[in-house]
Amino acid sequence: MKRIVFPALLLTALTGCMKEAALPTPQLPAATQTGQQTAGCRVDGQLWVPAGGGLFAPNPISVTLRRDGTRRHLSVLLDRNPATDDGLPNPNTLIQLYVPNVSGPGVFALDQPADPRLTNSNPAYAAFWYTAPSPDQLLITGPTATGQLTITRLDTVARVVAGTFQFRSREQAGPATVHVTDGRFDLTY
Repeated sequence: MKRIVFPALLLTALTGCMKEAALPTPQLPAATQTGQQTAGCRVDGQLWVPAGGGLFAPNPISVTLRRDGTRRHLSVLLDRNPATDDGLPNPNTLIQLYVPNVSGPGVFALDQPADPRLTNSNPAYAAFWYTAPSPDQLLITGPTATGQLTITRLDTVARVVAGTFQFRSREQAGPATVHVTDGRFDLTY
């Protein structure tokens, strides 16, 4: 019995003395332009970064630059659906940025009525989605909830798109609003 109890007590004492590894404090990524696959912002003043839902979950960052004749449409989806609680607010949310007819770097106003269900007929817009609990709650930019998206790099050879954004979005059929600031992305597509 002593042969079993002593090693068990020793192991318990040693593990109690080890310091708990400190997790790195989440931060807003730097505003870079080299295709680092980073993005983030502040939502109502709180840090928000994309996070995936586990091993078989889709990538939390998705970029599409789609051609429609001579026009290019840019769509950026940033998903925050962490597999475990990372301590940050606003899990199960998604940010969508859309710019039609983009040809290079520039500043795009997010101030026109839009409907994300329509594909080619929308003006530039930003949307904030609460994806849980179901059904989804959509808050979108428009005439009474505006913003700005600045594309600082659009490189179709290196396939890199980078920029900054800020916006206020409003629920279309309700009073809810979200204020997104300090947004940045540096992505490959």
